[in-house]
Amino acid sequence: TGHFSDLFVGMYQNTVRVALKRLRIERYPSENKRREIEGAAAIWMLLDHPHILHFIGIYRADGYTYLASPFMENGNLAHYLETNPHTGRSSFLLETADAVAYLHSQGIVHGNIKARNILVSASRHALLCDIGLTKWVSSVTASASEGLGTARWQSPELLRGGSRCSASDTYAFGITIAEVLTGKIPFAQLSGWTEAAIINAVLSGKRPVLEASCSLTGESYEHMWDIAIRCWVKDPNSRPPMAEVLALLRQSGELESPARCSIRILTGY
Repeated sequence: TGHFSDLFVGMYQNTVRVALKRLRIERYPSENKRREIEGAAAIWMLLDHPHILHFIGIYRADGYTYLASPFMENGNLAHYLETNPHTGRSSFLLETADAVAYLHSQGIVHGNIKARNILVSASRHALLCDIGLTKWVSSVTASASEGLGTARWQSPELLRGGSRCSASDTYAFGITIAEVLTGKIPFAQLSGWTEAAIINAVLSGKRPVLEASCSLTGESYEHMWDIAIRCWVKDPNSRPPMAEVLALLRQSGELESPARCSIRILTGY
């Protein structure tokens, strides 16, 4: 279950378990809205990348619209890391960056990058999902759309009412790096704060805090955190394109080793 949909499990051709995402729009949507959803679905279906979740198609029943995709037993990345805290994290970030860079090369902005929109396959690979969601989300109800790219992941320009673009995806990916490395929701140090207070903190330049410089298994986080810092700079024109982020992450994997890792505790407010 998410801000835009409710999730069900079904069977495809009586052989394959599928996830059925029921969109939180009115039953029997207008013809224009149906076309918007079908257009977004058509874009997703045409995508061909090993780290983008395969889209099976649209299913309609009793006036409801469902998006069908393979069911992933491991769930989303946030849940997976919570239940498997000793697992390596850099490969998930690298694979996600690869997927986002591919989307941008196709002229597509994801618009809602976060760990909960990254699924984990049975072979423990990242699969970016909800492609094209922002193409039609402006037409859903106001209560549902409030969750889109919530403030913790949104760039300052989006919080000021700007349009989503590749640079805002880069910012969200940087925040997702922090989310994945810490295993916590971004700005966990601001727990108890209202959404408005978090927005003000982001606009004033506050960013997530690194709590430890390596994982429980000794995987260094230093270079990946440096990449996150480059991704979430205030000026969108100063953020690296995702193709460059991908190259930096690949280089980071070559540079880091457990032997170089040391614990470092940073404080934030």
